[in-house]
Amino acid sequence: YKVRNMGVKQAEPRLELKRHRWISRTLLKQSILDDLNDLDELEDYWSDAEGSAR
Repeated sequence: YKVRNMGVKQAEPRLELKRHRWISRTLLKQSILDDLNDLDELEDYWSDAEGSAR
């Protein structure tokens, strides 16, 4: 508890232990995989575009 002015106690927020890290790492990994898939799709698109231009 934090004691504020005039002796009023206020509860401090708690983070869930380690769970917040696990979630963010999972989301980060998923976003990296999504970005890699997007790059593959772009690479395929441009290689097809170059092939049809010739």
